[in-house]
Formats: sequence, C-alpha cells, structure tokens
Amino acid sequence: MSEFGITAPLDQAMFIAQTGHESAGFTVLKESFNYSVEALKKTFGKRLTTYQCEMLGRIDGRQVAHQPQIANLVYGGR
Repeated sequence: MSEFGITAPLDQAMFIAQTGHESAGFTVLKESFNYSVEALKKTFGKRLTTYQCEMLGRIDGRQVAHQPQIANLVYGGR
C-alpha cells in the first residue's frame, strides 16, 4: 500500500474496509459493468455522454451492455 501513498494505519484500515465492501467481503473477484442505459447516465453521467450511454448500456431484450468499452471509458486507461 505504501507505494500508492497509503501509509497511515487509519488510511490502510479505510482502504481495506472500502475494498472489502466493494468486493462483497473479498468474494467477488471480477467487477461488473453490466449497466443499463439509465444506470450509466445516473452513475457516470459526468464522464459519459448520453449517446455513449445509449450505445453501450444494456437495454433488456434488445442490447447487452458493452462492458469492456464501458470500463475503458470510465477508468480512462487508469
């Protein structure tokens, strides 16, 4: 953790708690980007355009979510 600037014990504890929460107690090892169009707009509306949300988001019965593309846009190569 220290190489990422997480050196204080409280910061380390908060990091572990947050990652544990986001991974269902470290039981989920793969992140899902199976967002509907509306969920993309709500969650990432500042990073994605309406057009991107409509092209990449899931529309039940019509279109699957384009998860790799969503992840690349949201994380921006980070």
